[in-house]
Amino acid sequence: MTGLFSSPTCLLHDNGPGHPERAERLKSIQEALEKSGRRDRLKFFEPAPAERETLALVHPRDYIENIAEICARAGKGNAMLDSDTAVSTDSFTVAQLAAGAAVAAVAQVSRGELANAFCAVRPPGHHAGRATAMGFCLFNNVAIAAEWLGREKRAEKI
Repeated sequence: MTGLFSSPTCLLHDNGPGHPERAERLKSIQEALEKSGRRDRLKFFEPAPAERETLALVHPRDYIENIAEICARAGKGNAMLDSDTAVSTDSFTVAQLAAGAAVAAVAQVSRGELANAFCAVRPPGHHAGRATAMGFCLFNNVAIAAEWLGREKRAEKI
């Protein structure tokens, strides 16, 4: 079975008007699933946010705290982390949720509970560097999940 990890909380991340990475992306995934008639082939999961310790498997603690502070100060307006990556007040919490989804997905696949998984989350998490936001990503969820697999000795090769 395929697991789908997502949460309505992901819609709270606000990049500002006209940004290419926006809430409509997740809404369109949900609509496509409804129209396809394949929802019954998926097992749905509401992920828990990744703890800061889990984020620190990849990102320095001062980077994590800096992102948290910038998001807290962003208010209803948006703060820019780089030329592509905007955040709002809820972005840090939502980014923790996205990273938590990636870890939960690889955990269940590695235990054989799921054949595979898809994380319909935002902000996305594959472009961020170790200490830099990039390409709409605050954290590198892919790297965090890979490091978690290694730490937990859930994979022979990553």
